[in-house]
Amino acid sequence: MPPRSREQSVTRLSVDPDLGAPLPSTADRVPLREYTDPIEAVRLLYFVTALHTVITVA
Repeated sequence: MPPRSREQSVTRLSVDPDLGAPLPSTADRVPLREYTDPIEAVRLLYFVTALHTVITVA
């Protein structure tokens, strides 16, 4: 994935963390979300902290 596409996707998530879809999880795990952009060929897994900070996992 080109670095610019990744940066643009992270910027979108920082503005609106609810863009991604929640992934199934259990109570003992951090609730991950997945953001995909097929046009830019980007897929990000992330979670949002209590202070609405976006933490990118993969």
